[in-house]
Amino acid sequence: MKLRPNVWFKADFPDDTIYAEDGNEIQFAGQAVARAVAELLRARGYRVDEPENEYENGWTLNAYGQGQRFWMQVTFIDDYILQTKDMTRRLWPNQAPLIAFLRHLESSLKSDPRFSNLRWWAKDWPPTEAESFEAPLD
Repeated sequence: MKLRPNVWFKADFPDDTIYAEDGNEIQFAGQAVARAVAELLRARGYRVDEPENEYENGWTLNAYGQGQRFWMQVTFIDDYILQTKDMTRRLWPNQAPLIAFLRHLESSLKSDPRFSNLRWWAKDWPPTEAESFEAPLD
């Protein structure tokens, strides 16, 4: 099974960037998107931290479920990018919790009309549309 833990998407939210008087960004976009993702996952039974401002990197948060911790980062670069990573330490690898998490995330984003054009990938940087996929799992 191929896992694609990252998704690039459009989100219909007001711009929540905050600018200083000199025009520089002091709070980067994505807090509202990160909070919406958190609420969607809470509705699926996950305990989710409030998003933390990571400045130009975006907003990070953790989701906890089934004894696992999943790190997420929301970044705005033309569109939104949501990267995820299973942060649970294990003696023997077990991808089942990550698979379940990605399925929950995918169905949550697809069910919310504010999110569209979801494109999933596995590498560190978003690929072209031709190199991305419609689902996080094969």
